[in-house]
Amino acid sequence: MADISAYVTFTSGTGPGPYNIYYRNPLTNDLVFYEGPLTLQELYNTRIIQVPETTKTITVKNINPACNGLLKDIPITYNPLTPTPTMTSTSTPTPDLTQTPTVTATATNTPSPTLTPTLTATPTSTPTNTPTPSTPLVAVNVSLTIDPGNTGYTRIYRFNGVTSTLLTTLSTTTSTTVFIPSGQQYYVITVQQSRQFDTQVAQINNYINGVADICSPYVVTTLNSIAELQCSSQYSPNLYPTAQYGGSYTVNTFLGYRRPV
Repeated sequence: MADISAYVTFTSGTGPGPYNIYYRNPLTNDLVFYEGPLTLQELYNTRIIQVPETTKTITVKNINPACNGLLKDIPITYNPLTPTPTMTSTSTPTPDLTQTPTVTATATNTPSPTLTPTLTATPTSTPTNTPTPSTPLVAVNVSLTIDPGNTGYTRIYRFNGVTSTLLTTLSTTTSTTVFIPSGQQYYVITVQQSRQFDTQVAQINNYINGVADICSPYVVTTLNSIAELQCSSQYSPNLYPTAQYGGSYTVNTFLGYRRPV
């Protein structure tokens, strides 16, 4: 199966994002992650993406929690080649690979060739000998609970072994779901910026397949210090948990009173 080049460009809109780009699986209509997060300015520049040739729809999703997972499906428009009109020539033509000459004899035996071009309209494609399957995405559910008198935030990152990518930030009592390519890692930080009582803390509880990891709870008692989901006892060598397809991943974060695991 070949891939096609699809062009995505925003022409209007003011939502700050960030945004993710997906395409619809041609067989199941499921969303397949392609790229993100992207800023609104990056979407105003044309994005060229490679998707399977049977793909019908590109989807842009606003992953800002305030936008409630707003999706925009964009049908792919195929631009066929424009056929060249039939030409008649009285001179000896130079044959073209896409042209089939038809010779008509006259009374003087002077050939009058009629060129009938044969055109095949196809999208721009990049043939591949062996299709590369898409990496499945793994859902990670993250929540933040803020007790009265407390302020702060939780941030969720994807880590590919080299670089970290910020996926989203929570600053009110809420929950969200982020998607990590299977085999990559994720981590979460929580920062308490103010509190009502000195005994209140920033806390992270991490669960894999419904079981808390051995370092939970991650607790920080100092204002503006980072509580970070990293556990050398369980996750090595990079300290962060790895999202594997088929697993269940939940991270609960708190600003205020301590919670049990």
